[in-house]
Amino acid sequence: MKIKEDVGNCWCDLGISLGIETAKLRNIEQDKSESRERAHQVLQVWRDQKGREATVGRLALALDRIGHKKIAEKVLGMLMVFCR
Repeated sequence: MKIKEDVGNCWCDLGISLGIETAKLRNIEQDKSESRERAHQVLQVWRDQKGREATVGRLALALDRIGHKKIAEKVLGMLMVFCR
């Protein structure tokens, strides 16, 4: 969840890349006014929907697919720090 600041305005693209339905993304857009809140909600919905399948690796792949390789690398870097 620490990456919500980095995700910023690409929250919708990330949601699509993570497989979240368009209707849910529209609801997030209506319910949340700030990009970081929307990003947080996208990540929460994805985690709730996918459960154990919502891995850091899959998040990094989704970020890379939408052209945010640096954020993907940051996510993987946080995992490496956490695992030490």
